[in-house]
Amino acid sequence: MDSSAPKAARYAFTTDADLVVQSWSEAAAHATGYPASVACGRTLGRLFPAPANAPVFRRLHALWQEPEPANLRWPIEVDLDLSLQPQPDTPPARLRVRVLPLRDKDELTGLAAELEGTDDTATTTTEALASGDESARARAAMEAAGASAAQGQVGADLIRALGDPSWRVRRAAVHELARHATPELVERLVRALREHHDDAAVLNSALSALTMAGLDAVTPLSRLLEDPDAAVRTYAAQALGLLGNVRAVPALIRAVETDTDANVRYHAIEALGRLEARDAEEVLLRVAGSGDFFLAFAAIEALGRLGDAAVAVALAPRLEDAHLRPAVIEALGRMGDLRVVGPLTAVLSKEAALAAPVARALKQLHDRLADELGEEELVGEAFRRSVEPAGVERLLAALETASAGDLPALVAVLGWADSPEVAPALARLLARPALRREVVEALVRHGGRATDWLVEQTRSEDPEVREAAVTALGRVGDASAVPALLAVAQQDPALLIPVAGALGRIGDPRALEPLLGLLGHEKAPVRMAAIAALNSLGHPELAARVRPLLRDPDPRKREAAARIVGYFGYPECLEDFFACCTDEEEAVRAAAVEALGVIEDERAGPLLAQAMEAESARVRAAAVHALGQRPAAEALPWLERAVVDADPWVRYEAAKALGLLAAPEGLPLLEAMAVEDPAIYVRAAALEALGQLGGAEAVRVLAGAAKSPNPDLARPAIHALGEVGHPDAIPVLFDAAKRPESELRLEAVRSLGRRGGPQTAGALEWVATMDPDESVQIEAVRALGIVVSDETVAVLAALAAEDSLRPVVVEVLSGMGEPGLGVMESVWPRAGREGRQALVQAWARMKCPRATGQILAALDDPDPAVRRAACLALGRLGAGQAATRLRELAETDPDPGVRRAARQSLEPLE
Repeated sequence: MDSSAPKAARYAFTTDADLVVQSWSEAAAHATGYPASVACGRTLGRLFPAPANAPVFRRLHALWQEPEPANLRWPIEVDLDLSLQPQPDTPPARLRVRVLPLRDKDELTGLAAELEGTDDTATTTTEALASGDESARARAAMEAAGASAAQGQVGADLIRALGDPSWRVRRAAVHELARHATPELVERLVRALREHHDDAAVLNSALSALTMAGLDAVTPLSRLLEDPDAAVRTYAAQALGLLGNVRAVPALIRAVETDTDANVRYHAIEALGRLEARDAEEVLLRVAGSGDFFLAFAAIEALGRLGDAAVAVALAPRLEDAHLRPAVIEALGRMGDLRVVGPLTAVLSKEAALAAPVARALKQLHDRLADELGEEELVGEAFRRSVEPAGVERLLAALETASAGDLPALVAVLGWADSPEVAPALARLLARPALRREVVEALVRHGGRATDWLVEQTRSEDPEVREAAVTALGRVGDASAVPALLAVAQQDPALLIPVAGALGRIGDPRALEPLLGLLGHEKAPVRMAAIAALNSLGHPELAARVRPLLRDPDPRKREAAARIVGYFGYPECLEDFFACCTDEEEAVRAAAVEALGVIEDERAGPLLAQAMEAESARVRAAAVHALGQRPAAEALPWLERAVVDADPWVRYEAAKALGLLAAPEGLPLLEAMAVEDPAIYVRAAALEALGQLGGAEAVRVLAGAAKSPNPDLARPAIHALGEVGHPDAIPVLFDAAKRPESELRLEAVRSLGRRGGPQTAGALEWVATMDPDESVQIEAVRALGIVVSDETVAVLAALAAEDSLRPVVVEVLSGMGEPGLGVMESVWPRAGREGRQALVQAWARMKCPRATGQILAALDDPDPAVRRAACLALGRLGAGQAATRLRELAETDPDPGVRRAARQSLEPLE
C-alpha cells in the first residue's frame, strides 16, 4: 500500500449478518478505491468479486449456520484479493483483514474488520470522536462500542461522547452503550451521572443509557441517594424512576421520609408514582396531607397513578383544601370508584370554576367502571342521587365558557342530571357539529322530557340540526313527536329519509297514511325508507291498503307494493302480486320476482323459470336471487346456466345463491367462478359461497385466494375460511394473521375466533401478544371469547398479564356468562396472578350466586393482590354473606393492602 495513506481506523468496515456493509472508514476507502457512498449497502461478495475471495466469504457466512466452534479464536485473519478493484493510485494487491464479532448480548449480529497495521484503538477512536464531521463522530461512537465489546472492555470514549454537542452523536453513543451493556459499564454511567450532573447533555444521555441497558443499575443508583450533593441525589431519584424497577421502591421511600432537600423528595415522590409503588401508599398519603403544597401536589399525582380505589377514598377528604382541590379531582377520576362520586359532586357547590374538571373526572370514572364492571349506569345513578340543584346550575353555566375539549364531558354528565333545565340547554348545542353525537346521546337519556326541546330544534334554520333532532326523536320513541315529524316531512323534503326512519322506530299508527304517500316518491331511497318503515310499523290495515297499489297506474307504487307483499306474504294479495311478475315495467317485475323465493305457492316455480329466460338482466338477477331460497333440485339446473350468464350481476347472484343452497354439486361451479370470472366482485362472492359449502376442496381454493396480493380477493377468502368446518383451514388462517395488511390480519383473527378449538386458541394468543397493531391484538382477545373452552379461557387468563389487554380480557370473560363459569373454575388453579384477578373481576360483572361464591373462595388465595381484588369485588357487589370473612381479613390479613381493601369493602355492607 501507498505509505502516504491516512491512518486506518481500527474498524475499517462493519457488516450485518448477511455480510452487507454497514459502515466504511476513510482508511477502507483509501485501501480499496471504493468511497463509503458506494460500499455501504453492498455485500462483501459484490465489493470483492475476485474468485479467490469466495472461500473466505463462505467461511464467514458459516458462522451463522451453526453454533460457534469451541476452538474458535477471535480475531479471524483473512486475505482479500483486490485484483478486480478500482485502485487508481496503487497496483492490484491483497488486503490483510482481521475480523472481529459484533454482538447483541450473546447473539452474533455482524462482523467488524480491522486493516493490518492499524494504530491503537483508543487513539484512533479519540481522534475520530474529536472530528469536526458530525457523521464521522456518530460512526466512531458505533465503532468504538463494537471494538470495546469484542475485547470485553468498556469504551471510555463512549462515556465522553455522551456530552457531544450533537444529539445524533449522543443518540448513537446511548444506543451502543445500551447494546453492549456490562456491569462495569453501569458503574461508569453512574459515575458519569454523579460527576457530570451539571451537564444536561451528559445527564440525560446517561439516564437514557441506564434505562435502556437492562442490567442492575438499582444498587449503584440507590447508593447515590446518600450522596452529599443534593443535585446528585435528585438525579439519582429521577433515574430510579425511569428504570422502572420496583426494587428501587424502598430506597425512594426512605428518600421521601428522610431527605432534607425538598427537590430530592419531590423527584423521589415522582419516581414512586412512575413505578406505581403500592408499598408507598401510606407515605404518599401522609405527604398529600402534610400542608407542604410543593410536595403534596407531587404525592397526589403519584397516588393517581396507582389506580387504587381504596386510596382514592382515603384521598377524597383532601378536597376540602382549596389549594389541592384541582389535583385531587383529577386523581379521583383516574382511580376512584362509586364512593368518590358524592365528594366530587359536592365540589360543584363549593367552587364554580371547577365544574369542568369535576365533569372530566366523573366522565373518566364512568368510562373506567363501565369497562371494568360492564355497567353503563352506575356513575350516572350515583350522580343523580348526590348532586344538588346548584351543582347542576354550575355545570350548565360551564357550557357557556368551557373549552372545546371540556364540552363532551360536561354534556355527558348533564345527560345524567334529573333537571328540566338540562334538555333545552343541550338541545341548543345541536348546532355544534363536533358535539352533535354526544348531545344526541345525552338527550336520548332524558327520554320524553327532551321531546319538546327536540321538536323545537326541528324548526332550526340549520338543516344538520334539524336532521339531528329528527334522529334523536326517533331514538327517544315518544309518540307525541309524531305530528312534528309529519310536519318536517311536509316542509323539508331533504329529511324524508330520516323522518321515515324515526316514524318506523316510534311505531305510531298515525304514520301509516304519510308513509303510504311516500311510496310513489320520485327518489328511490325515499321509497325504500318508507317501505322499511311500513314493514317495521306492521299496521293491521297495511294489507288492505297495499293491495290496490299492486294495480296502481304509477309503476313506482306497484314496485313498492310488490316489495311489501313479498316481505309479509299476504295471501289475499298474491293474485295481484303474481301479475306484477310479468309487469310491463322492469323494476316492478324485478321486485316481484325477487320475492318468489319465499312465496309458498305452486305458481312461484313457473314464474321463476319464465323470469330466467327474460331478456332483462335485472329480472334474471332477481330470479337467481330467489332461486337461492328454493329447493336445490329445482334451483341447480338454472344456476348452472346463471354462472356463465353474460351479465356479471346475474353471475354475482348465482354465486350467492349457490352458497345459500350449500349443495356439493355447486363446488366446481364456484371454483371456476372464483378463479376465472373477469369481475372481481363475482370472484369475491364465489369465495364467500365456498365457505358456506365447506370441505377440503373448498379450503384448497380458498387457501390460494387468501394469499392473493389483491385485498378484494384475499379478504372474502379469509372470511370464508372462518366458516369452513375443516381442520385444513386453521394453518391457512394463521398464515393470513401474519400478513402485512392490518385489515387482512383483522379478518383472519375474526375467522379464527369463529372456528374455535385448541389450535385457534394458540394462534389467537400469538396474535394478541405479537401483532404490532393494538386494534388487532384486542380483536384477537375478543375472538377468543366466541367459543368457550378450557383452552380459550386459559389463554385469556394468561393474556391478562398484558396491561393494555386486561380490560378487554375481563369484558370477554364476563361475556361468557354462567355457561362459562365451570370452565373458568377449572382454569383458576393454573392461572397466574393477573389471570386470577381478571377472573375475579369477570365474576363480579356476572352478578350471579355461583360467581359470587367463587369470589368468596378467592379471599383465601395465597397472593395478596388476588385477595385484594376479591375484597373490592365483594364490596361493589354488596355481598352481605361476605361481611364476616371481610371483617376477619380487615383485622388479621398479613398484607396491609388487603386489610385496607377489606375495611373499605365492609362500609357498604354495614
